Amino acid sequence: MSKQSIKYELYDYQREAYNAFWSGVTHGITKPVITMATGTGKTILFGNIATEAIEKGITNQVLIITHTDELIQQAVDKVWRTNPDYEDKIGIIKASTNECDQPIVVASRQSLHGKRLKTYPKDKFQFIITDEAHHATAPSYLKIYDYFQPKIHLGVTATTYRTDKRGLHNVFQSIVYSYTLEDAINDGNLVEI
Repeated sequence: MSKQSIKYELYDYQREAYNAFWSGVTHGITKPVITMATGTGKTILFGNIATEAIEKGITNQVLIITHTDELIQQAVDKVWRTNPDYEDKIGIIKASTNECDQPIVVASRQSLHGKRLKTYPKDKFQFIITDEAHHATAPSYLKIYDYFQPKIHLGVTATTYRTDKRGLHNVFQSIVYSYTLEDAINDGNLVEI
């Protein structure tokens, strides 16, 4: 079975989130957050947003930051499945791999440490997507955002709650879309607990 034969399409609630993101950007929300329950396809959603941003000419490159190295391959897999034309247009920054010139680049926050970070031009990534965005207030993330200073920065997470009580308002402007666990269960998209 080829990779192209498994293309993911957006569900209605993902389409609503997608539209809410673009509407927010149109209305000046350049640092939006989308919250969606675990298992509802956040990665597929932001894969569509990333490829659309490039297709619309909003940016030449999108940087997707994952929380761990293990999530890099998951993001790569879902992004090219949202748009099979991007199969060979997704780069990875991890350990000795530095495929930073692809239209879409996926990196873990650990990979973008001080020494490596400073090898990139400050204006290289003007569109950033942070997966697991509830971690975005951690110093390791803030150093990345402070360095690149993206024009558009989307945060995607299952929860905006942080155990240290540090608010995401220090990084993002507002939640433009929320799809809770209860919503997903009531809509039949997730099974009851």
